[in-house]
Amino acid sequence: QDMVRATRDLVPDVIRHVEQCKKDVEKVNIYLADLKDREILREELSLVEGIIISSSLYNNLEINAEGATKGNALMWLASLGISRERTMAFGDGENDVTMLKAAGIGIAMGNGLEIAKSAADQVTLTNDEDGVADAIERLILN
Repeated sequence: QDMVRATRDLVPDVIRHVEQCKKDVEKVNIYLADLKDREILREELSLVEGIIISSSLYNNLEINAEGATKGNALMWLASLGISRERTMAFGDGENDVTMLKAAGIGIAMGNGLEIAKSAADQVTLTNDEDGVADAIERLILN
């Protein structure tokens, strides 16, 4: 909670804030106390065109502009001079799925969600077991 408060602008009314800013919204994070509300909201938002819904925590929803995905970001970075096949991505959550699928090698963390593991080419050790280092040593350094 401290990290979120320190790195986000909290506004009492998101819609009013967006209207006042007169800018396009790229991302909205919503944190819900009641997980039943989360599923209801996800279902309602899934009917809205032009947005992508994902989650990075058990109690949040991330509403992104269509196309604002980690997978597209990775491909944009790769377009600066690296072929897709030579990219590697690590992830553990739903919001990492597009990136894991887009990467030349997508690697899910051992403690990641099943949706991330299913999207990945490989599963490495957990975060606590230095899974990223293990995969880099196995796939790049060896």
